[in-house]
Amino acid sequence: MVCIKCYNDTERKFTPFTVKRAGYELTFKEVPAWICPNCEYTYFEESDVEILHNAVANLDEQSETLKKNIVYWPEDK
Repeated sequence: MVCIKCYNDTERKFTPFTVKRAGYELTFKEVPAWICPNCEYTYFEESDVEILHNAVANLDEQSETLKKNIVYWPEDK
């Protein structure tokens, strides 16, 4: 794959990917990607993006369920 920014050849490596949402932050430590060794521009395969999207969507759903189940205790006097 050729980098669209600097036109160098990219290399297949792993890179971290972080998603920040209201209420949580999720980091995938090793996501496969095409990375340009010259400008470090990063490309992800569509199938990998779909996996990340599904994981985040599932976590969003579970996070909302968790918020609904929170029990508040009265403060100690």
